[in-house]
Amino acid sequence: MNIAMRRAKLLILECASENKEKMSEGLLLWELMRILGYEKRTNLKMISGPNRLIEELENAEGRYIHISAHGDVHQTRGTYLKTPRKGKVYSSDLSGMWANRKKSEIPSLVVLSACEAGHIDMVREKSSPWIAFKNTMIGLSQSLPKLSGAWSFYEWGEKCFI
Repeated sequence: MNIAMRRAKLLILECASENKEKMSEGLLLWELMRILGYEKRTNLKMISGPNRLIEELENAEGRYIHISAHGDVHQTRGTYLKTPRKGKVYSSDLSGMWANRKKSEIPSLVVLSACEAGHIDMVREKSSPWIAFKNTMIGLSQSLPKLSGAWSFYEWGEKCFI
């Protein structure tokens, strides 16, 4: 295993309000990483509002970032992520965020789990979910080689066959 793989870090940013959720996706992901033995390479941050999300992203040192949030689309301002206390972070708020960083300091993969926010961006980029899934699998296999690789798509709790 090379040095880059040993230093690979996963930053989980949990933006969903705990008051409204029965379960936290970010906490579940962190627990999975702990069970797999990756807790020292995983960091969970509970996001309290829009400024905190932007600050965590600006200062992110993790190689991989998972953002767990609710999201939606505003007709004129575009996609946004919802944070607790009715906060919103628009995609334009994040534009150029890592422009002054060296390429090696920019996260390799950012996974956005945010309801409707991802749908419209996928359409604009003309990228299929299968390509995004394949790229995610390549990143995971390099950073977390102990995982079995047995991944599938699910829709409404039913397995989708590719």
